Amino acid sequence: MADEKRHLNTFWNEIRRRNGVKCKSYWLCGLGGWVMGFISAFFGKPGIMACTCAVESVVVTHLNEQLFYLEHKQDCEAYEAVKSILDDEKNHRDIGCGEGGMNRLYAPFRFMISAFTEGVIRIGMR
Repeated sequence: MADEKRHLNTFWNEIRRRNGVKCKSYWLCGLGGWVMGFISAFFGKPGIMACTCAVESVVVTHLNEQLFYLEHKQDCEAYEAVKSILDDEKNHRDIGCGEGGMNRLYAPFRFMISAFTEGVIRIGMR
């Protein structure tokens, strides 16, 4: 939770620095995170780890794409903000995938979580 709060503050500081607004999918992220957490809890630790593995895998891919974009745009402040979060997200992904999240029984669940996470990101980027 501490990592996620720090990530939120990092992104919010970048948004304010640019006089920007929250992304279009801000509330969907919060609601979706709550629902995914609630559902995954019914599956116990393996379900939580499968959810973490799926979400963080999508997030790591997205952050790497953003780093590529920001590097070419030469936005050093935003690049450093995203880079400061990437290692935490990789660590979360690796823990989730390594602690039972890759169990074959949870493949459909991971697929649904990944698709939802990808969709929320794409909505927010429009």
